[in-house]
Amino acid sequence: MKDCIEWEGARTKDGYGRISGSVLAHRRVMADIHGEDAIRGKDVMHVCDNPPCVNPDHLRIGTRADNMQDASRKGRTARGERHGRHRLTASDVWLARRWYQDGVMTGQHIAAYLGISFQHAYAILAGEKWAV
Repeated sequence: MKDCIEWEGARTKDGYGRISGSVLAHRRVMADIHGEDAIRGKDVMHVCDNPPCVNPDHLRIGTRADNMQDASRKGRTARGERHGRHRLTASDVWLARRWYQDGVMTGQHIAAYLGISFQHAYAILAGEKWAV
C-alpha cells in the first residue's frame, strides 16, 4: 500500500482534514472521484486508520455498520471500563464469573447483585460480553 497523503489544512479535533465548516477532506476526495450520490448517507472509511489521510487508495465507502464493524475488528471501539457509560468494572466481572463457576450464586442472583438484567448477566457469564 502506498503511503498516506496527509491533509495539510485545518483539522477537526479528531484529526480529520477539514476543508470549510463541516466539509471533511476525505469525504470531498471520494465525492470528487465517485460523485456526491455515491457517498450520500454513507461513511468514508480509512483503511489506514489515519484520520488526516486523503489518499484515495486508503479510503472506502461503506455503511455506518461497515465502519463500526471495521473499528471493532481493529480494537478502536470503547469497551468495558473504557466505555463512557460502563456500570461494571473488570473486577466485578471477574468476581461474578468466579461465583457462578464455583456455584456460589446463580446468574439471576448475580444480575440482581450487579444491578443489571439477567440477559446481560448471562451474556457476561457466557463470555459474549466483557472479555476480561
